[in-house]
Amino acid sequence: MSTLFEQGSATVSVASVGVSPTDRRAAVCHELAKACERTECSARRRHEFSGVRPFSAAETQGEPVAFEQSDPLEHADVAAAEDGRTPLSTYRRRTLRARHARPHVFRAGLVLFCAVALLPGCERKTSNEIPKAPAAPSKESASLSQNLTNATEIVHIPGGKFVMGDKNEVDAPPHEVVVRSFFIDKHLVTQEQFQKITGANPSRWKGDKNPVEQLRWSDAVRFCNKRSELEGLQPCYDLKTLKCDFEATGYRLPTEAEWEYACRAGTTTPYFFGDNPAKLGEYAWFDKNSGGHPRPVGQKQPNPWGLYDMAGNVWEWCNDFYKVDYYQEAPRENPRGPNEGQNKVLRGGAWRFSAENCRSGYRYNESPGYSDVCFGYDIYGFRCVRKAVGAAGP
Repeated sequence: MSTLFEQGSATVSVASVGVSPTDRRAAVCHELAKACERTECSARRRHEFSGVRPFSAAETQGEPVAFEQSDPLEHADVAAAEDGRTPLSTYRRRTLRARHARPHVFRAGLVLFCAVALLPGCERKTSNEIPKAPAAPSKESASLSQNLTNATEIVHIPGGKFVMGDKNEVDAPPHEVVVRSFFIDKHLVTQEQFQKITGANPSRWKGDKNPVEQLRWSDAVRFCNKRSELEGLQPCYDLKTLKCDFEATGYRLPTEAEWEYACRAGTTTPYFFGDNPAKLGEYAWFDKNSGGHPRPVGQKQPNPWGLYDMAGNVWEWCNDFYKVDYYQEAPRENPRGPNEGQNKVLRGGAWRFSAENCRSGYRYNESPGYSDVCFGYDIYGFRCVRKAVGAAGP
């Protein structure tokens, strides 16, 4: 085990015995990413507290869009004060103070180290470009894809109402939500499935039964459309605008409400198995038991509705834009998120995150176009949903 450097409480070290140069570069990148996370004081899911203006769906493709600046936290502060909770503006001030307190010298050292030592092994995909659609598969590969999609297990989720949110999270106040019935994949999309349908596998941790990871929101959207076409269904997404047609018969990403409804499976506790996080290891791969990488899907116990890996393994992309106070303005029936925003919602926790992040009501968010090989965003995956035929619209 060789230690690269130490700064305060952050130590970056990588085992070098019996490891190829390529794998060593990837490992160093991964360790640097974790060191950065330990040093960063503001959580990614609090981006909106800083007052950064949102992006629209068009801007994720590099198109300028004009809109007015507004402060979404003002009315939330009033509601928070009435309930005896900490105002959202307080979190904004804390975040700004934390950002000013960051160790700039250390961060500059990290950047220089990556640039000089690891440049050959790093590749960044920016948020301003949408990946080109993969080439049309041959008749043989199309046949394989058809067989694979037909073999994918999906679960029917009956419509109903539930209490969405987590009382301990400032961006997730509990509120009643009604969702219509839908179908959802029993498992996370695997690398085998993604490879056979798209002809590519962006994952860092290779394995046919491992969840596909290290992919952008737009990559997941393209997969949904291609899968729909292979099964003779109407694609949900317009790939020029990235808008979703919720009445189409094809596959799409779940709304945040659909995801939490399916995850809770009729439960009201912080986890779908109860209140005690000590039992999480029976249902999820997270930082205490994953061994430092994602695991094959379906190895842990499912939730009460038979869905696997709803907690842990990889974060799951949702269709919704993220907004910190969206729950206060969301419709009661079939909420679909804000019309625009900077980031997209992710849910469920991941293999290198804590038990707290695996709670059913915990919200996370990321730029829809962000995927960085060097800094290890091998934590994002997804599963598909589709409309239940005959289900009434909102």
